[in-house]
Amino acid sequence: MQVNGYQIQAAIKEAKQRRDIAEARWDGSQTAFADEQITHPTVHMEKIIAAEQQVAALQTLQSRYNLEVQVTVDGKTHSLMEAVKLISAAARVEQLWTRLTSANDGMSWRNGIVERTRQKDVETSKRLISPDEASDKLVTAASYARRLRGAVAAGNAQFVHMDAAQGLM
Repeated sequence: MQVNGYQIQAAIKEAKQRRDIAEARWDGSQTAFADEQITHPTVHMEKIIAAEQQVAALQTLQSRYNLEVQVTVDGKTHSLMEAVKLISAAARVEQLWTRLTSANDGMSWRNGIVERTRQKDVETSKRLISPDEASDKLVTAASYARRLRGAVAAGNAQFVHMDAAQGLM
């Protein structure tokens, strides 16, 4: 069966929704009045277990897909799984550079010096990176994160033949 990453993601979401619905129904099924017709809790539990098993199988399928699909970013080839993990790292780097270049973090860029002093001799610490250099690093980090996200999106759009998908989707 030909599948892409978006189809697998959608199938996982649907299976989780079925599980959540069964769990919500299970919550109110332990007691009943004599005149009520309520589905027995074990029926709901069977649906929960079946949905959980489908989620696990689909996530395994997704892992296989993510290892099989290859994407290239800046001339380097990664598995889709690795590229997805690299997005988190790239976003963290971007966030750190953003914090450094932001005026909201309580640090001042006045005269290229971060205002830190030692009170005894009023020694002022010197900036190790200029605001312009930090801004350039931010742009570079943001651009890399954006390229990774684009590669992951393109990777998820690739159709791959996966026999294991036949009974799951």
